Amino acid sequence: MRLRQHHTIRYESMIYERVKNCSIEEISREEGLGWEEVQLIFNHCAKELEKEEWEAPERISLDEFSHLKGHKDFITTVVDLEKKI
Repeated sequence: MRLRQHHTIRYESMIYERVKNCSIEEISREEGLGWEEVQLIFNHCAKELEKEEWEAPERISLDEFSHLKGHKDFITTVVDLEKKI
């Protein structure tokens, strides 16, 4: 936990991810938090992610495939070949 924070970083990250898929009102009701508190957590996490420095990959792989057979809806994936996951 950070100084003057009531929640762990992990909990705040979970709230952030959930807000991306649901409304703030829904998350605040489910978690028993105020609307403003959920909004503050979301904004704080978003700012922290902006600060992260990203390294440009040296080698990438691109792949494009059809979402459904015979359709013209394609999905493109980009993979960093140097990163081990």
